[in-house]
Amino acid sequence: MYCKNLIFLTATSCLLITANAHAETNAQIGGGYHARYIEDASSDYSVDFGSPVFSVRLIPHENFAFATNYYYNGSGSYSQGSNSGPSVFETSGLELNFLLGTSFIDKGFYGYAGLGYFSEHWESTTSSSDYIATGLQAPIGLGYNFGD
Repeated sequence: MYCKNLIFLTATSCLLITANAHAETNAQIGGGYHARYIEDASSDYSVDFGSPVFSVRLIPHENFAFATNYYYNGSGSYSQGSNSGPSVFETSGLELNFLLGTSFIDKGFYGYAGLGYFSEHWESTTSSSDYIATGLQAPIGLGYNFGD
């Protein structure tokens, strides 16, 4: 699918719990909610979905981490043009990211940026349409650690 003037918004909200797996490596697990909205004004195309997300982050050093998010059992809606009706679909996806941050393990606020890969599967429940999207992504974010 090729879209000009694409508006693409993604939000993932997650609560992560830190566990000290080894003396030098920290791990965080968590859950939250993943939401996405995509719109192409030139073709009157729009899609939105939301789903629960499960997250794992391995932190071998306080300033970088490997993170994954798996979202599943999501649902959303799609429409294109005023003559086509909306289509309802189910979605799932996986993200793998390398993150650089200010400090992923110290108590307090932290910020991060990174590079990652995503794969999503959308399947229509109202038609036989099936769509798989993959690509690179650049995650950025802010967080807060409640304890050491």
